[in-house]
Amino acid sequence: ELRGLPVVIGGGRRHQPQLQPDGTRRFATLADYKGRGVITTATYAARDHGVHSAMGMMKAARLCPQAVLLPTDFEQYRLY
Repeated sequence: ELRGLPVVIGGGRRHQPQLQPDGTRRFATLADYKGRGVITTATYAARDHGVHSAMGMMKAARLCPQAVLLPTDFEQYRLY
C-alpha cells in the first residue's frame, strides 16, 4: 500500500500506523513530526527529494513533508 510513495523510517514508536474503522491505515507524515530524531532509512522516492539516512528528521520534513513516517522497531531489528 506504500509502494512508490516517499517513506522514511525513524523517530520513535509513537508514530505507529493507526487502523481506521474501514480497515485502512492512517500513516503519520514528516509534516506532523516534531522532535530531534534521525532518519534510519528512506525509500528511493524519498531520496528523490533529497532525504537520506542519518539526516535529521526536521530537515527531512522541510525537504519532503508529504513523506510517510514509519517508526523504528529496534527489537525486531535485533531479532533479525
